[in-house]
Amino acid sequence: MVVHGRGAPLKGILITLGGFMVVLTGCIPQQAPDRMKVFTSLDEALAADIPVESVELRNQSLTAVPGDLGSLTAVTRLSLRGNQLTTVPAAVTTLPALLWLDVAGNRLTSLGNDLENMAALETLYLSDNPLTALPESISALKALRYLNLDRNALAALPGSIGELSALKWLRLNGNRLTTLPGTMGKLGRLKRLYLARNKLNVLPADMGQLASLTDLELSENEFTTFPVAILDLESLARLDLRRNKLTSIPSGIERLTGLQWLRLDGNPIPEDQRQTIKDRVPNCHVVF
Repeated sequence: MVVHGRGAPLKGILITLGGFMVVLTGCIPQQAPDRMKVFTSLDEALAADIPVESVELRNQSLTAVPGDLGSLTAVTRLSLRGNQLTTVPAAVTTLPALLWLDVAGNRLTSLGNDLENMAALETLYLSDNPLTALPESISALKALRYLNLDRNALAALPGSIGELSALKWLRLNGNRLTTLPGTMGKLGRLKRLYLARNKLNVLPADMGQLASLTDLELSENEFTTFPVAILDLESLARLDLRRNKLTSIPSGIERLTGLQWLRLDGNPIPEDQRQTIKDRVPNCHVVF
């Protein structure tokens, strides 16, 4: 066997075997790293002889969580989805390494009083609960990047939501919002904002300061006039205003030079205005 490969680094190795040339390319496959073990029983997790990083207690009819959960100090991911919890358990807020928490599909009426203990949390699912309000202390979640509040019963948001400076994705579809706080304009890193199926008819002017926003979902609300704050969203690529009560789009829409996709179907916009709107945003796909 002759191995050719001296000199400059090669992308492959040339081997002569019995008169045949064989080229070995790439790297020799290595054993895949072990996947994080997911514990689906709290008793099993508490008895484990390895650091417990992921616990999934979905659909177990839990009305409370034992305080022993707080002893699992290495847990980074915790799912309590589909139980019967009415508040975020105190034991959850004591997990120092927690980055990802799912308490969707419960009976939450409160987030508890210890949110400041979850300052490292990056992802939070709260969808499909009967929440009617968020506490001002939501601002304690300084590392939060993703927040899902779809299908709750929120009629308003606290002004402190504008202090979630790391937030990139906010979902509020299917609530009862009639207004938004102007402080939302402080969410400088926010890229995606979903507000479908609410009762909004105006946006605060400060929302025009959302310099990173690329996706804005406002379908099935109560808008009768186009929210002018949108015209200042220079990074906006996708805008959904379907099924509102709009009869026209302002001439300033051409300022949104990065707009790629605009949905206006389900609005009473006259036929003679539709081509004019398309002409104003020639590089955008407009749906009527």
